[in-house]
Amino acid sequence: MNRKAWVAAVAALALVAIATGSRAQSPGPVIEATTLLSQRFYPARGGFLIDGLAAAFVPRDARGEAVITRGDERVAAVPLIAQPHSTAEAFVYLNPNGTPGVMDVGQPGDYVLTISVAGEAIGVLPFSLGRVESGDPFHPNATFTRTGPWSSLGYLSWSADAADDEDPHVFFSFWTSTTEIGGGVSHAPVTCHVLRGRRELAVSRPITSSTADWQRIRCIPKKDRNHPLVRSDLPNGRYTVSVRVEDRELTSFPFRVASGAVQPLPRGRLDHPPRTALLLPRRITAMSNTGTNSDEEHVFWLERAR
Repeated sequence: MNRKAWVAAVAALALVAIATGSRAQSPGPVIEATTLLSQRFYPARGGFLIDGLAAAFVPRDARGEAVITRGDERVAAVPLIAQPHSTAEAFVYLNPNGTPGVMDVGQPGDYVLTISVAGEAIGVLPFSLGRVESGDPFHPNATFTRTGPWSSLGYLSWSADAADDEDPHVFFSFWTSTTEIGGGVSHAPVTCHVLRGRRELAVSRPITSSTADWQRIRCIPKKDRNHPLVRSDLPNGRYTVSVRVEDRELTSFPFRVASGAVQPLPRGRLDHPPRTALLLPRRITAMSNTGTNSDEEHVFWLERAR
């Protein structure tokens, strides 16, 4: 079988499996985790801005709520309303309903952010806040830092809109922070290296990190200057995405390809219970129909090596 035919066959099987699974095993309303993990955080006040939360299988115009709790105490809440995506029929955006989406916490501790629709939880984000004093008597300000699933998750993705005879580019995304990078470096060059065994297949261009707390970084691995890594470059085998800051490995994400498909975390499969733990295997890449090449991506969730 030539390369073009192999790509077409794998794409057709994947699309059939996803379509069949979505009809027969839809888990009901569920949050799209990449947007939940990427909600804006305000370090100076220890709070979040809830806006544009993507969710799947939610009825249009459904009402919901975002609530932060500490034990049994409700710390902050924002009412939500579902607004349909212009092209992705299975998706809606949960936006603040008649009120700003700011959720202030402002105290160190362990919390849970729960997203619910019609009184039923569809997504849960446990996190902790720490308080860091400036140490400057002339500017005695404090900032807040987060810990949570940002430090463990990443994902491979490619276009869900590619035609059967196309070979879509492979992307890799993960979250990192200045604290994790260390050394007081606030604008470090980060690169993503895809390896099969010890052989490097592709590397991304350097991406400059920012001072944002747990920023998402999206890499485009390339085999050379003009050829991005594509789906058919990942035959069956074991791989690693090595994330590096200059010459130092920051972290790595192992994964395996079997039967022509990337094997995601068990939580990354559509039939994984409970739905509040589910990492959706599809995401939206645009807030609306922007005319870009892709509004949806297949997502393959990975976990950092321990």
